[in-house]
Amino acid sequence: MVEYINALLLTYTAFIFAVLSPGPNVFGVLNISLEKGKAAGLLFGLGIAFGSLTWATLSVLGLTQIIAKYAELLFLIKVFGGCYLIYLAIKSYKSAKTEASDRTSKTHGLIPKRYFTGGYALMMTNPKAALAWVAIVSLSTFNNAPAWVSIAAIVGTFTLSVIIHVAYASIFSSRSFVRFYRKSRSKILKIFSVVYGGLGLKLLSSTN
Repeated sequence: MVEYINALLLTYTAFIFAVLSPGPNVFGVLNISLEKGKAAGLLFGLGIAFGSLTWATLSVLGLTQIIAKYAELLFLIKVFGGCYLIYLAIKSYKSAKTEASDRTSKTHGLIPKRYFTGGYALMMTNPKAALAWVAIVSLSTFNNAPAWVSIAAIVGTFTLSVIIHVAYASIFSSRSFVRFYRKSRSKILKIFSVVYGGLGLKLLSSTN
């Protein structure tokens, strides 16, 4: 029992460090929360959390290890992930050229489906998420452990992901952040565009 609990604590710790490290998920929630508000940011973050839940489940079932071993599958994920990030880069750049009020009116009523799906897609096309879970599972004893250990790992990491991304959305949509964002909106969105584009190109170049 103690061995399993220690393995779970190690899993949760590794997962927290992976989620908190700057990457597409953090920039995605930051971008959406500032540009579209707290509701959109929360749904985008929940999409990321459910994407993490999917990767966790696949990892416990051993499917991420298969993905890591077969270069063709990892290649496809990298291509889709790189293209999606470049799409976000273009989208951010176009948003920088558009007034915030116009953007809000055009997207009114599309929040639930659009932003949740966007967060989920961002997580599922991130090959680093799959590889991170391979590393996380290797730290634990899931292969020989009772079923409750795997369930605890999946439920626990999903709960942590929801808490962290909800916190991100709440902080990034706060008055102080929004006030600063409004003053430098165009510049900030261009920075997002550069970051997304750089991550996307780096991901595509790693397919060689």
